[in-house]
Amino acid sequence: MKNRYIIISLVVFLVFLGITLNHYLTQGYEIIYIEKNNITKTNKPRGRDETLLPVGYLEYDQGVGYWGYIDLDGEVAISLTYDETYFFDENYLAVVKKDEKFGLINTVETKILPIEYETIKYMGSNIYYYQDETSGHIARYDNNSDIMIKLKDVTYDEVGYFTDSLAYVTADNKLGYINLNGEVEIELLYDFYPDFDFNFYDGFAFIYQNNKFGIINKNNEVVLTPQQDEVLNDYIIQFDYQKEHFVNYDMIPYRSGDLWGYMKHDGTICIEPQFLEAYPFTDNHHARVKLTSGKYNFIFKNGHVLSTHDYVEANDFYNGYAMVSLGIGQEGMINHMGEMIINNEYDYVGTVNQGVILTIDNGHSKYHRIDNLDEFVTINYYLGDDMTDCRVVFASDEGGDDKTYVILNLQGQRVYNEITSKYYEQFYYNNGPYISLVAYEEASNLEYYTYIHKGELLWKVYKD
Repeated sequence: MKNRYIIISLVVFLVFLGITLNHYLTQGYEIIYIEKNNITKTNKPRGRDETLLPVGYLEYDQGVGYWGYIDLDGEVAISLTYDETYFFDENYLAVVKKDEKFGLINTVETKILPIEYETIKYMGSNIYYYQDETSGHIARYDNNSDIMIKLKDVTYDEVGYFTDSLAYVTADNKLGYINLNGEVEIELLYDFYPDFDFNFYDGFAFIYQNNKFGIINKNNEVVLTPQQDEVLNDYIIQFDYQKEHFVNYDMIPYRSGDLWGYMKHDGTICIEPQFLEAYPFTDNHHARVKLTSGKYNFIFKNGHVLSTHDYVEANDFYNGYAMVSLGIGQEGMINHMGEMIINNEYDYVGTVNQGVILTIDNGHSKYHRIDNLDEFVTINYYLGDDMTDCRVVFASDEGGDDKTYVILNLQGQRVYNEITSKYYEQFYYNNGPYISLVAYEEASNLEYYTYIHKGELLWKVYKD
């Protein structure tokens, strides 16, 4: 499911770039040109299994963006000539856009699908869905021949991803499932509920009918009659630096009436409804719940409460720790045994990452070693963000929606002084952590989409 969220993140960046572009064009911002001498592919030999990353820049006077790809050395592998480019999938194929049409290319820019389709989506298991002006198509990519083998012509409104060899499809707000040959395995009989995870896991999938959730198996046998009001089988924790996506967990929060409990994939009830709110076991040990007292606490998988203290606010456990708050200016942190590691006396306590925890008190940001809180680095900016996995942190000297970030090294010193960014996000791609960011250079009025990897900025639109 990682690719799904990489694509969503890139769409967010594309929208953000467009908003920024419109701002500068309408504000009469003075344009100072600089030679963009790093936007054409080099002559470096390329392998078919090379990791490439999409990059782009804005041409303010034209009102358009240009996109292409770089390698991990920051060299341009595919020239920036497209309107949009997206991440390569496990088959080393990527969706590109030009003149409002989509196509599919490989890492040496061979066009596997011509740029003539309304949409293209990778469904997993070498299966692709693409749609022209009249109909949609399900096809299998053959790695040996490097071609698409069409399986079915279809008329779906939406297609999902293959899990357990089945993928959900929708038409006219009805949902069913197809197999790896593109054939309908489960007829489109169930109601569609937007932004819900209808994927099969361990042989079971949730269905939605008459405003209630139930469960079927792969034989389309109903194992739980639709009766639950809400199900949380797809969960995202939003950190400063990334989104952590959780699916296929063994105890699934569900709501019946006003109260939440937990069930298995097959509908077996683990914990009867008794909470005002319930969330997944994110660290596989504890789940955050809101008790009927209106306070938060954590439970074990047997339903027993972790702490004798209840909290006004709490975050999910992550990397063995959780933020807990007794009120405004009273944030602290507990470990997985419920022991207080950081006293409830800070304006903000972040997320433990890379063995480091951020605290903010009266505008002072400190990065502490979690195993020795007296060892810390202080930054001289108004607001710090949590530690990333890429050997840098981001901090802002402004508040509110107009804040801009600067980049700091692990000693709290600013690096890449010419760059600020309004938006950044960490993600994992081909087993490596990266930070994607919209970099803005005020002196040259350049804005471009690039990456930080292992503390290094990978690409600019110009070579120094």
